Amino acid sequence: MVKKFIISLVLKIIGKVLVYLYKKDDETYSNLMEFTNGESFKIKVANLNIFLQILIKDKSTRKMEVIKTNKNDCDIEIIFKNINYAFKVFTGRKSIDQAYIERAFILKGDIPKTMGLVRALYIVEYLLFPKLIWKKILKEKPKTSTKKMNVYLRVIR
Repeated sequence: MVKKFIISLVLKIIGKVLVYLYKKDDETYSNLMEFTNGESFKIKVANLNIFLQILIKDKSTRKMEVIKTNKNDCDIEIIFKNINYAFKVFTGRKSIDQAYIERAFILKGDIPKTMGLVRALYIVEYLLFPKLIWKKILKEKPKTSTKKMNVYLRVIR
């Protein structure tokens, strides 16, 4: 129960941060450039109603939206096979790269677009986690012009 709550909370925070960065951070926007208006991606845990789904609303105004209802149709889906591994990734104990190597999730959709999404998630991890954690899970510091304090303020709104 606690793991489910924490994963849900972290996914909400990731959603808020991605929406903010898509609009304000050029590097995040360019990483998600392959997505077109109306396309969406989802990160979820198998067999649980824990998910984050985001829709690209309008690229020209850099608008993206978190979808609150679990819609089955999406262009890219990252499905963690179990709650324990998802918990490790979302609490910064495992990297998304390590999760891929260990086959902890299933990927449905376009691989090049997914690579852009993963690079955007690297930026989110860098901005959310303290240096002690992000240094363990990221190979290098991602490029971003956004300040951590701006992201923290956005999260608490």
